Amino acid sequence: MGISHLEGVHGRFLSKGQKRRGNLARILATHAPLWLLDEPATALDRTAEKNLIDAITEHQYRGGMVVISSHVANVVNNAREIDLEKF
Repeated sequence: MGISHLEGVHGRFLSKGQKRRGNLARILATHAPLWLLDEPATALDRTAEKNLIDAITEHQYRGGMVVISSHVANVVNNAREIDLEKF
């Protein structure tokens, strides 16, 4: 997620985007089959957002599942949208 240069920096000194990328990196490291992401692209720059989409695509390719809660449409390709307002 492009944060290896921040190793050793205390979390309180990180920007929101850096913290977000750190949390996403933790998810990548767990190898969990299911990812639950709440507004994952918030506070990310374009490069980090592309890295996120690439990571999600790779996770799905390997058989993983991703559930995303987002106000932004089309966070990832081939997403199946469920509008909870309709229920």
